[in-house]
Amino acid sequence: MEQIRRRVVSTGLALALAATTFAAAPATATPTTTAQTSVILVTAKAGAPKVSAQPKALTQANGKAAKFTVKATGKSLKYQWYIKKPGSSKWVKATGASAKKATYSVKSTTKLNGSQVRVIVTNTKGKVTSKAAKLTVVTTPKISAQPKNVNVEAGSKVSFTTKATGGSLKYQWQVNDGSGWKNVSGATKATYSFTARSKHELNGYRVVVTNKAGKKTSKPAGLFVDSTETDPMLANQWFSLANWEAGFSSTSHASGTATAKVTVFNANSTSVKPGRDIEVIYVGKSGNEYAVTSTIPTSAAIGSGKEKTFTLKSTISATEAKGGFWVIFDYSSGGDYYQIVKGY
Repeated sequence: MEQIRRRVVSTGLALALAATTFAAAPATATPTTTAQTSVILVTAKAGAPKVSAQPKALTQANGKAAKFTVKATGKSLKYQWYIKKPGSSKWVKATGASAKKATYSVKSTTKLNGSQVRVIVTNTKGKVTSKAAKLTVVTTPKISAQPKNVNVEAGSKVSFTTKATGGSLKYQWQVNDGSGWKNVSGATKATYSFTARSKHELNGYRVVVTNKAGKKTSKPAGLFVDSTETDPMLANQWFSLANWEAGFSSTSHASGTATAKVTVFNANSTSVKPGRDIEVIYVGKSGNEYAVTSTIPTSAAIGSGKEKTFTLKSTISATEAKGGFWVIFDYSSGGDYYQIVKGY
């Protein structure tokens, strides 16, 4: 008996072969080594709907309309959207005029947060079901934990952290170095960490939290950096002490004397005499300490929220002064809180 080899061919070739008439071989014909081909006809149902663009996941603010769209090919298409709510395994037919259109609009509510939607597209030739798309509903951000002030030594790691609610949150930390608030590049998480330097002293940090529903800005937090010999405060830089703020506006050396001007700001609530709290010395390159002969008078009072500038002088050779530094102490809190300032 003649064996038949079966194979599948493309639809176009199958149609061409199906239209061909094959003559039956005579019963007495001699069998050949080449078998006849039997064709399996494979066709798709012409005109059935096809989804060309799936509905996409959406994040929308509470109370706003969320619009899901599908694109499909085929003639005389009909649409029916379905929704599956959080915690449910059932797809429920969506209602409203838009539930039977290519774009389905639904009012976002917190109860619908996490819902999924999909659409069934039909015509007389068949139907197709789209992939599901998720709806995320967010509320206006609220900050539940504000960033806090931090005091560290120069060279230490410092972190500012916030906590917020609202859903799908984005974070942008900002810094104010005295010239206004500016975004910190790359600081886009709930926690912002970096290595503190003396130049960061008295900087303010805050975070702006945003989502589709709005934004919320945190309260500012301050950074207080304790300077070191390898990372001292610089001239024209304000820094904090225990109960005072100060800044050296210049430092120089001439005729065997190191000289500097220091401005002291009274951060206390009452008028105070800084000369009773503050002491300054000069430390030379060798590490030796040198007294400051011209310093802050004990009789000079500064009103609350006011500042005064004083001249400091220390007798020291130019060789010893070069590479040295000023040390300013504040004893107002009972301790010897100090900052190191770059010298001549």
